[in-house]
Amino acid sequence: MKKVIFGGILILAGVMLMGIVYIPTSIQCMDLHTWMSNQKFMSAMQELGIIFPYHLSIILIIVGIVIGLIGCFEDSICKLISTYHKDKRTD
Repeated sequence: MKKVIFGGILILAGVMLMGIVYIPTSIQCMDLHTWMSNQKFMSAMQELGIIFPYHLSIILIIVGIVIGLIGCFEDSICKLISTYHKDKRTD
């Protein structure tokens, strides 16, 4: 249960950080008249210097999902591994 709660907290932190990144970036996109590539949003992120928090938020969300799923299915994973080891020993 602790892993599920920790995973949820990481997901929540990642979503909050992504929101904090998206709001100033979208405001900057309105004021951006020229950009270097086809991606106006990434150009605004580069101009503001918030690419690292954006990538960090994605990593937090992914890690939170993985930890949460491991916490949800921990008993099933342990049973599957123990069954595999028992079958391996009999062969």
